[in-house]
Amino acid sequence: MNNTLISGWAIAAALAVASLAACGGGGGGSAPPPPAPPPPPATGWSVTSPPLSAGGSGSAKVVVDASGRALAAWLTLRAGTLIDDDLVVSRYEPASGWSAPQALESRLGDVTRFEMAMDAASGRAVVLWTQASDTSNSGAWARHFDPAGGWTPVQALSTATGVVDVLSVGMDVQANAVAAWSQLDGSRFSIWGNRGSAAGTWGSAQLLENMDELGRVDGNPRIAVAPQGDALVVWQASGGTPVNRGTWTNRYTAGGGWGTASQLVSVSGGSAPDIAIDANGNAVMVWSQISVVSVTEMYALIQAKRYQAGAWGAPLQVARELGANSVLSTVHVKMNAAGAALVAWGQGDESIRATIASAGGNWPAPSIVKPVGSRSAATGVRAAIDGEGNAFLAWSQGNDVGTVDTMLSAYTVAGGWVAGVAHDNINEIATDPAIAMDARGNAWSLWTQYTGASTGTQIVARRFSSGR
Repeated sequence: MNNTLISGWAIAAALAVASLAACGGGGGGSAPPPPAPPPPPATGWSVTSPPLSAGGSGSAKVVVDASGRALAAWLTLRAGTLIDDDLVVSRYEPASGWSAPQALESRLGDVTRFEMAMDAASGRAVVLWTQASDTSNSGAWARHFDPAGGWTPVQALSTATGVVDVLSVGMDVQANAVAAWSQLDGSRFSIWGNRGSAAGTWGSAQLLENMDELGRVDGNPRIAVAPQGDALVVWQASGGTPVNRGTWTNRYTAGGGWGTASQLVSVSGGSAPDIAIDANGNAVMVWSQISVVSVTEMYALIQAKRYQAGAWGAPLQVARELGANSVLSTVHVKMNAAGAALVAWGQGDESIRATIASAGGNWPAPSIVKPVGSRSAATGVRAAIDGEGNAFLAWSQGNDVGTVDTMLSAYTVAGGWVAGVAHDNINEIATDPAIAMDARGNAWSLWTQYTGASTGTQIVARRFSSGR
């Protein structure tokens, strides 16, 4: 149900599994000791860190706070199996570096998805994941983290039965979390929501829509949480009555709870949406759709809607591309506190394009950050933006030696976009990048690196210092 490019982690994992099976080791092995932090440069990227994880690891994500701390999570093949993954985390402290990896859960079921959010001011965070329970093949679970007190116990978010698919989470300045997910409840996938307090206590899951039409699927939810605790959820509706397809939304009000679902965009065949929010509670939602002009002419549209003063505005065109260059990946949006909105996507002509609008402004013509006709991307694009509007994009693509590189493109307000360059430094598979950036422009980049037959794939990292 997730409308993205095929993950490069799948490529790396396949090679890793083959190597590990032949060598009899690697997956789920003992984690390495935490590496000492490399000395940060005055400005620019550090050298690649020693591996943060055990062998057989991939699919990393990372979040950062305003004090230079970071939280990373990834999946590691469980010892004794080549099919079940554990969810593992590590914390970065500027004075001591990355902590020893720690498993967040101990159930026997496979962890299939996870999402993270962090309050930038306090460093408090939440991690959500999907994993089998006693009554479901896949339920939603959560743990909160407080730098002063550590991790809360595991708590279930979802209802007792029904497979949970895609989930999304955000956090307000009080470290309260609001989450949404799609769940198979009987005959179809529906959208559910829940709220967790800073102490890690979650309420009862609530159904966010009731469109019980034959063949309808509600999925791919994305959530954005404002600093004061209000939240907006958007999701994709397909199947069922054509007029009811497209993008739907619901709103959570701090102190008031969930509202009523409403249709935001009536498009049959549009992509899954993405959403981001600024410090004032203004949001941007993006998606792609096909515009047919005639039997011989069609276009791929990148569209956006703004949420301001408590209401959604009219659709805005971000970009318009010929049908031959149709959008190939989910369109992503990131906003900074001031409201600048970065939109990025991949296209069928093998390019990756991006454009940044100022707060409340229009998007200029997109820049091509991955050239037309270049090697195929192995993952979708990941994006980050800082408080001044500088940005990074990361993705993976094939190279001339037959492996995969993790690529990075940078944008500066003064100089614009710089074409993507390889971010790893060895001729082995480097894929599935993650990127996070704080308001001052400092960043962490993590990716899955194939490190050899005895270990398979491991998580490595680089740190960017902005000098600000």
